[in-house]
Amino acid sequence: MKIVALAALATLASAPALAKSRPSDGRQAAQRGLDFLAKSTPAWQKQHNCYGCHVQAVTMQAIATAVRNDYGVREAFIDDVLKGLTTVKGGTRSEHGLAHSNGREQGEAKSYGGSALAVFDQHVSDRATDDLLSTARALVEHQLENGSVPTDVARFPVSPSTVHTTYRAVQTWRQAYARTADDAWRAPLRRGEAWLATTAKQLVKAPATAPLQDLNFAALGLVEAGVGASEPVLAAVAKALRARQRDDGAWAFTRHGGDRPSPYATGQTLYTLRMLGVGESDRAIARGTKWLTKHQRKDGAWSTGGTAKAEAMWGVLGLVSIDVVGLDIAGVGDGDRIEPTRRFTVRAKDNHGSQVEKIEVFVDDVRVQVSEGDRLAGTLDAAKLAEGPNLIEVVATNRAGKSGRRRFVVYAGDYYLTDVGSRFEDGGTSITLRNLGADQAEGAAVRMEILEKGKVVHTEERASERGAMRFHFAPKKTASVDTTYRARLSYVKKDAVVQSVEHEFVHATAVAQRAHYGDVQGKLSSGAKSLANTWIELVDDSGRVVRRTRSTRSGQYRFKNVDQGSYKVRVNKRGYSDWENDVKVERGVEAQNDVAL
Repeated sequence: MKIVALAALATLASAPALAKSRPSDGRQAAQRGLDFLAKSTPAWQKQHNCYGCHVQAVTMQAIATAVRNDYGVREAFIDDVLKGLTTVKGGTRSEHGLAHSNGREQGEAKSYGGSALAVFDQHVSDRATDDLLSTARALVEHQLENGSVPTDVARFPVSPSTVHTTYRAVQTWRQAYARTADDAWRAPLRRGEAWLATTAKQLVKAPATAPLQDLNFAALGLVEAGVGASEPVLAAVAKALRARQRDDGAWAFTRHGGDRPSPYATGQTLYTLRMLGVGESDRAIARGTKWLTKHQRKDGAWSTGGTAKAEAMWGVLGLVSIDVVGLDIAGVGDGDRIEPTRRFTVRAKDNHGSQVEKIEVFVDDVRVQVSEGDRLAGTLDAAKLAEGPNLIEVVATNRAGKSGRRRFVVYAGDYYLTDVGSRFEDGGTSITLRNLGADQAEGAAVRMEILEKGKVVHTEERASERGAMRFHFAPKKTASVDTTYRARLSYVKKDAVVQSVEHEFVHATAVAQRAHYGDVQGKLSSGAKSLANTWIELVDDSGRVVRRTRSTRSGQYRFKNVDQGSYKVRVNKRGYSDWENDVKVERGVEAQNDVAL
């Protein structure tokens, strides 16, 4: 018998060494809930022998969160749930892919399953990546022009609305990009973000009456789209969620459930706030956790009957978000702009039954600060950060060697346009991006110029819109697959270009691109750790850098549409040894070139 902890398999032989430690009440409650799901989910699956989207998908979400936060999860339990997502009737490998038993209602089924495969791929294992990508492709077909992915059915509370299915589709596409580094995934992702942002703004106009689940799923979808917690739209949703907490610490649904406190609603909202980066010493988190722990049954559930599994899934998700060492970070958060400096503090709380030994701060995988004990005060200096995104990781380790961690991105310098991607669709090429600038502030605008052989053949300019932006380009003449275009995107303020970024693309179908060019792709790592947000260069025979790209959160990189020939892949990363390797590119071939620093 084996357990999984932090995506590694560890035998139960290690248990005696930890026998004297006593986890916090919240972590004990989370483990009881996991043990309940380990019995109830496989039992349901054996009884029905089919994919039940809420049953396996939300359970897998709880499993992946538990693995990330160092809980004990039996390998057989993970395998059972993965089987339910992939090989049973209605799974990814059945006739219709992920679908309900009638084979017709697929949008909801695919969005549920896609998000489950996404978190499995991110936190547990890459052994179902093909299933993730096939589901991600199918979800693109279900996306509407407005960016939403509609639900096929409305079954409160498990299938509440289109906000829910769109959030899960966005989560699926984000991990598809993280795993493949193919920027084509950014187009559906940005369209989904735009719809979710518009919907969230409408919801917070009447936050007291807005469906609680819509608020939660809008927030979760925006987080998955890469929206920072400090951005106005997400901050407004978080405020609305806090305002909905009851005096007893629980949350309740506004429809069908009245004002009755609900383990389902409470666990879901706790999980949402956690994904927004809220620490456990926060009053709303502490009160909600206490309510869930107090009302849990001895068997790990919160009720009996048909609702027990659904309540347990979300109740467990609310609790397994408690890391082995909790972190409260004040003064800086995901998506913040550092100008010129930003002071921050870190407070760590051991939930394992040991004592916090040290706190470390890393910037793009290089340690910049360490402090003994459970407190740290630091300063981020924009002058010492790279222009653009900087990956911050805070790690707290206790005396038993267990660690809790938080990762987030901050920005430095005059950097506003990010996450650029292109996709051939709707008879043209969509150029998508995230704009970190304010809406039309001081006459700000985003300008797109399309260059062919160095000559501008198309220009378009729009007022700055914070968040997702999409341009569409269709050349007046028939484009050849041999023609490479370059999109130059500029953030313009008072008629002055503040920042420009260029993106190369081919105006042809994905099939034509794959047949005519080669790709170079691989994973960037150091030991067992994937290295994200790292520049990789493709260099031709003459020593000229022909492409540059950043690794994804899973450490993947890709150079698309590369002409046949011999190249070098080069990495110069601060704090690591330089790396260079020869690679041969052939038409229609995807060259695998992993990088180990």
